[in-house]
Amino acid sequence: MGYKRIQPLFIGLVFGFMFLVASLGNKVNKNPIKASLAII
Repeated sequence: MGYKRIQPLFIGLVFGFMFLVASLGNKVNKNPIKASLAII
């Protein structure tokens, strides 16, 4: 029951982290998709 409450927060955290990495990668090499895929 506790896991179902935490799961949406965890998914949001992962997507937020991916967005942050993509925005940083966009500044570095202008390719945010490749940068975010490299992290996964």
